[in-house]
Amino acid sequence: MPSNSLADPALPGFPVGGGSGDALDRLSPAACGCLLTLVLRAGQAGWDGGGEDSALATLVEPEATACRAGLAALGGLDRAERARAVARLLRRARAPVADGIENVHPGWLRAALAGEATPILRAITEGLPPEVAAVAREVIGARDEGTPEVATAIAEAPLAELRRAAFASLSPMPNAADAERADAPAWFRLAVLPLAALLAEIDRRGAATLGISLAGAPPAVLARAAAAGGTALAPAVLEAARRSPLAEERERARALVAAAARVSETDVGSTTIVGLLALAGELATMRGAAQVIAQRLPPRLGRILLSPSS
Repeated sequence: MPSNSLADPALPGFPVGGGSGDALDRLSPAACGCLLTLVLRAGQAGWDGGGEDSALATLVEPEATACRAGLAALGGLDRAERARAVARLLRRARAPVADGIENVHPGWLRAALAGEATPILRAITEGLPPEVAAVAREVIGARDEGTPEVATAIAEAPLAELRRAAFASLSPMPNAADAERADAPAWFRLAVLPLAALLAEIDRRGAATLGISLAGAPPAVLARAAAAGGTALAPAVLEAARRSPLAEERERARALVAAAARVSETDVGSTTIVGLLALAGELATMRGAAQVIAQRLPPRLGRILLSPSS
């Protein structure tokens, strides 16, 4: 990526720019449900904002912010456009499976599906993207139950509820088209990287943070740190150390390196852990972004990103 900075006001499942259609289409299913509640209030009070404050007072972030802007977007539509938009919101609010579920790392899918009985597991994954079906087959195969490869027939409504319950922990994921938009937040582009490229970017951030923490250190100390990073990461360590960072930036990097030493994942490289902690700090003000990036990673790495103090 061209920059370390991921600073961007856009929220996951929420507008990243463009017209009101973009704003409404990018709401998550949860935010759609909240917005539909506000639509009912607005319908009673007119579209002048009446009733909005009392309804928003019952919500928590990020839904409150998302719904406030979504309600404003609806208010800018004429009656026919608004009716069509509300119909789309209703469909999205009732969606049993998060958008982009095929982009979730198999480890998170496995955790979501492992507790389901085999007949139910077959039923809820039938017709879903092949990445999800492959994880289901793996989970079932490990059970060695010898049951036939036939899904249980379940009516549409209860099937939707079963899917909704199974995948409730997973957030919607951006796709490549979302990330390629000119107004897409930088973290969208990070979220759609292939796993190997995403891990390389995290390691690069870790190496740069390590180098910043060692700015001003004796050459021998810096050389050992660069060598420990390996051929691929040594240049990033050295470059960061030599660019004379501000004292505040150096202290922040040192705190991250110290925090990485306290992380208990012994089978994860130190540079990777530092990079995850650095990335967690960058994503901290972008609601939901850390969850999306974590879902692209193996769970043991994603949990570090989500719980940087652990």
